[in-house]
Amino acid sequence: MSHDQQNDRLRRLRAARGDNATRLEPVRGGQQAGYSGSWPVANPIQSAPSSGHGGALIGLLLLVLIAGGAIGGVAYVLHKFHSSVGGPRKTVHFVVQKGEGVSAIANQLEKDGLVSNSTLFQLYYRFNGGSGGIQAGPHVLNSDMSLDKIAQVLQSPPPTVTVPVTLDNQYNILAGKRAEEVATILDKYHIAPYKDVMNEVLHGNYNYWFLKGRPAGASLEGFLAPGEYTLAPHSNAHSVVALMLRRFGQNFTPKMQAQASAAHRSIFEVVTIASIVQRESSLPKVQRYIAGVYFNRLVNTAVVDNRLNADPTVQYAMGYSQLEHTWWRQGLDLQIDNSFDSPYNTYRVRGLPPGPISNPGLTALAAALDPAPSNYLFFQSVAKAGARSRTYFCVTLDCQTNGTGVPVQ
Repeated sequence: MSHDQQNDRLRRLRAARGDNATRLEPVRGGQQAGYSGSWPVANPIQSAPSSGHGGALIGLLLLVLIAGGAIGGVAYVLHKFHSSVGGPRKTVHFVVQKGEGVSAIANQLEKDGLVSNSTLFQLYYRFNGGSGGIQAGPHVLNSDMSLDKIAQVLQSPPPTVTVPVTLDNQYNILAGKRAEEVATILDKYHIAPYKDVMNEVLHGNYNYWFLKGRPAGASLEGFLAPGEYTLAPHSNAHSVVALMLRRFGQNFTPKMQAQASAAHRSIFEVVTIASIVQRESSLPKVQRYIAGVYFNRLVNTAVVDNRLNADPTVQYAMGYSQLEHTWWRQGLDLQIDNSFDSPYNTYRVRGLPPGPISNPGLTALAAALDPAPSNYLFFQSVAKAGARSRTYFCVTLDCQTNGTGVPVQ
């Protein structure tokens, strides 16, 4: 190598090693960036330390945001605790049943428009000591009350002056009445308007466990539990209907639910049979045998062609009689035939009608769940002067016509 070549090489080396060197050497083969052999490679900008400070800053910001969100959430909940639902003021006579849980009460408060969210009420109530302090009975609540005020009222003994529990407010809804009859009673005594009650029966939104599995569009017929009620004048129709539904849920026990499941029947089917049985008789022993007859008819093809042949279903289908002034018209002998077209005409349609035809009592429900075993297909009630009526059960239609079957009363 010539002297000039060596000098040129030295100049290039010095230039490469100087502070202002900018030459980059590509990594070759297995060399790593910064490898000491050959010319040095310019180190990339060291971003790790800067990133570390930035990451810490971002993490801190996230913590602040989360904490702020939590604080905001708590503030929101606390605000809701001390706020009312707003809107036009309305007063609701809210009745708490004995043994009713806070969850069911909270759901009903929301449905009545007294709280904006049932979960918030449950949260507040459990946060303030659990659900053991709610007092059963009628309470006067209004939509201007805050959530904590409502809880306070419900934990106080029911008022004896504002909502007096007197005989004037005691009503006994008899078993076997159809929804229109119940609505008429409530309207007559100024508890809730007929139109509002029927709107709830036909279109009301209720989420009770026993209503699940109903056919689409089915009304609440059959589930308005009969019995004695304390009902204040000018109540909310939704609340009154909910009260009757809650009573049904209390009456229809887990044991009864298990009986229905064991028989492979839905609650809706049980209530449908019970509603027909209730219209035939109010005597528990007779009800069991009538239920047995109807279940026998459902599976009998040779004699009754799987038809119930039940007069009450036809009465229900024909509706109110202006002539007789009743929903349950008499003298159907000439009217029960194939010319009367209705899915409730069980002389024409096989199987069960579309749904219940009345609101049955406990004994009718028990009969539908535990019918008396027999091979009877017919029955006939016979009333004798001065004596209690008897119901005769038999296997053939002739036996029913002649009244010579086995008497039960």
